[in-house]
Amino acid sequence: MTLDKRIRDYIAREQLLQRGDAVIVGVSGGADSVCLFLLLNLFAEELGVKTAAVHINHGIRGAAAREDEEFTKELCDACGVPFFSYHYDIPAIAAEKGIGEEEAGRIMRRRAYADCNSKHFDGRALIALGHHKDDVTETLLLSLIRGSGIKGIGGIWPKMCYEIDDYEMKVIRPLLCAGRDEIEEWLRLRGQKWRTDETNKSDSYARNRIRNEIIPLMKRENPRFGEHASHTAEVARNVSDYIELEAARTFESLPCQENAACRDKATKAIPIEALEKLHPAIRDEVVRLWIMNATQLKTDISFNHVRAVAGLTKKSSGARISLPGGGEAVRVYDRIVFRIQNNSIIQSDFGDEGITIIKPDIGESCSLSFGGYEFSFYAREIRPRDASIHEKAFSICVNYDKMVEMCLRFPRQGDVMCISGDGRHKKLTRIFIDEKIPKDERGSLPVLCSGDEIVWLVGVRDCPDFFVDGDTVRVLDCHAERIRQ
Repeated sequence: MTLDKRIRDYIAREQLLQRGDAVIVGVSGGADSVCLFLLLNLFAEELGVKTAAVHINHGIRGAAAREDEEFTKELCDACGVPFFSYHYDIPAIAAEKGIGEEEAGRIMRRRAYADCNSKHFDGRALIALGHHKDDVTETLLLSLIRGSGIKGIGGIWPKMCYEIDDYEMKVIRPLLCAGRDEIEEWLRLRGQKWRTDETNKSDSYARNRIRNEIIPLMKRENPRFGEHASHTAEVARNVSDYIELEAARTFESLPCQENAACRDKATKAIPIEALEKLHPAIRDEVVRLWIMNATQLKTDISFNHVRAVAGLTKKSSGARISLPGGGEAVRVYDRIVFRIQNNSIIQSDFGDEGITIIKPDIGESCSLSFGGYEFSFYAREIRPRDASIHEKAFSICVNYDKMVEMCLRFPRQGDVMCISGDGRHKKLTRIFIDEKIPKDERGSLPVLCSGDEIVWLVGVRDCPDFFVDGDTVRVLDCHAERIRQ
């Protein structure tokens, strides 16, 4: 089968292009990008797509880089394809950001594609890159050397999405079914020249060392090493896809309860019992999804973060793991919760005595902020259905006439609270333990008092002495809503 037909079939099998697509081809002037550019133009009419080319001058190779740009422009002009060039000083950018030149080059290339797409195609174009089968092998080995999960073993994927400056870039790689030798032979048969980047021979870059030293060694052991590595990467990609799909379904179905221990509906708690029942492959991906969901980050989440959070299932309550973005995962009794680090409530805002509240008259209300909550109190005549309302986590209805001097404060040493209709009391410290409230949150939970009696431990429970009953005439609706930071 000819290379043309094989790549055309690969595009169809992987569903890389649809009729009407616009495609920006990254063309460096090298053999792989020139081959991709020519093939996509060859297929353009048949596939119903329009192409354009982007060339990036990295500011590294001086006159040779300028010649690459001129060569690429002439190629595009000869084919009647729009040409866009971008110039960057990659060494200076790398030094400024404190990263390697390879990483800086990758970032700026993606920004160039995003800029061209936004300015000339309303963000609708696909980005086509010339990675081929040999690149897959190099990436697989690089991932093994640096450490990777199954996704990294997949090497390079036929289609991917990247986020650049809040812009989603869709990338396709139609040449992954072809090797470097096949590509160069295809160009030679057509008398098509290409540019050679001399830096590819330098062992200053890790990828070049793998290409120039490790792969030849592997091929001496087995001449079909490249073919086998490519097959292994394809298997890994399929397995990774399956795990991600299953994990996504599992994550959605897990009872990820409201994070009651943190008193914050914006975060979710993931039950440890549910995690422990999962196969390790699915569990790790579920944990990764949970971290991404909690931190709102898609990058900077490493395999070590995932394994450390999963390891909390074997730790005691209170164990914690720092996460990217200033958050942390904490084991709180039978669940793992997410918190923002160093975001505790300052208890001294109102002093040790708290704040006194003037009880509103019937038909009136009052509101105030205290302890990270917005409180509201409304006094009214009783309604028939009120008799059945005793408590909710963040709203209660109490007997208005039993409320005397009202005060909001924080828990104090030795505090007790009535817990039953027969007058039994329990220490708040014991209630905290029974309700599984983390130690570092107990002192910051507001309490509503009537005189010396605790009426409401906000978000946890209220006092039966103040319940609405058949003799109640007037009630006080009390509501607390967490103030979002």
